Amino acid sequence: PIKTKQNPGLILCHGNRIDPECLEAAKLFFKSNDSSNYRLVMQDWLQEDQIKNGILFWMMDKSEGKNAVIAGLRNNLPLLVSEKNGELTEFCKKNRCGLYAKNGIETYACLEYLVNHDKKRVLMGKKGFEYFLNRHHW
Repeated sequence: PIKTKQNPGLILCHGNRIDPECLEAAKLFFKSNDSSNYRLVMQDWLQEDQIKNGILFWMMDKSEGKNAVIAGLRNNLPLLVSEKNGELTEFCKKNRCGLYAKNGIETYACLEYLVNHDKKRVLMGKKGFEYFLNRHHW
């Protein structure tokens, strides 16, 4: 989905805990953007039909593995992951389905890029969905 005033960009977050660099990035993001344009929501709080309204899937816990991103892949959402999570970073590189960052500033820059480049964001989401369709049994 494309964000509009009537449909704010829904950034789906996932993790059992939130890494400090993600908190830093979220603060920077909302400081530089009109907060009425975006919503951060924990993915597990949503029903499947609500997840489809997301614009990206942000893995906020660097200790989570590939299985944690299935909801994002299944719903055509690009991933944003910590570079400290080698498994997910390699997954994003290999499948071209998301971005990775090593700290809060880079994570903020990735968020900005993803929300401001609709075509690239949608393409990354499609790449993840293709992977899901071809290998959803991991």
